[in-house]
Amino acid sequence: MRIKFLRHAAVEIVAESGLRILTDPHMPGYYAPPGGSLYGDPISESYDIVVVSHEHPDHNAVTAVPGTHEIVRGMELIGKGIKTVKGIDFWSVGTYHDDKEGVLLGKNAIVCCNVDGVKICHSGDIGHVPTAEQMEELKKYGMDIFLLCIGLIEKVGERDEKYVIDSGATIMNGIYEALKPYIRVLIPIHYRNDSCDFRFINVDEFCGEKLNVAYAKGSEVDFTPASLTGIPQILVLHPAL
Repeated sequence: MRIKFLRHAAVEIVAESGLRILTDPHMPGYYAPPGGSLYGDPISESYDIVVVSHEHPDHNAVTAVPGTHEIVRGMELIGKGIKTVKGIDFWSVGTYHDDKEGVLLGKNAIVCCNVDGVKICHSGDIGHVPTAEQMEELKKYGMDIFLLCIGLIEKVGERDEKYVIDSGATIMNGIYEALKPYIRVLIPIHYRNDSCDFRFINVDEFCGEKLNVAYAKGSEVDFTPASLTGIPQILVLHPAL
């Protein structure tokens, strides 16, 4: 199977059979005060399955995806075990968009799927280190590759300008440390770059002094179960769009 980082939280997953999955699409030009805007080309290809981690506009723009596709909404899968769509198993774990149990920014789902024996999890906009109970849920079906949305703006008040940025990647580092014993590859997504001027950290700020960081030459990489061995690795892919 192949993983391709498109942009922001959108990732393409292609099975050996040719079945195509897209996670968390957004509308190009989306603006979120006071965060910033998303730029770049729209998604032009069609997909068999479109996955939505949570119902925020920079993650759930299924109408921006051309063609006819089946939609898997992570929030609807929480607590329901495995759902099989077009031969692919999906499941999700309920989390929060902030570290106040959703009081500030609501709920979130980590959506996982099994493609050709490789178990991939998309973090959505998780805003806290997973609890022990959530970790047990994640471990239940396993996780090989974790797509982590590392950019985080936390709302701390009623007015838009009252936000705090996870500028030191404190929360994201905590998430990585919690996941590290159970995953093989972590792919950072959803960060500040040329196509996203949200007030996020960039990928280098997340990687920092971490060990076992690899920078791919392009935006996509192939995986098989046999390739996912050894110590956990952070793999940085270039946005394709």
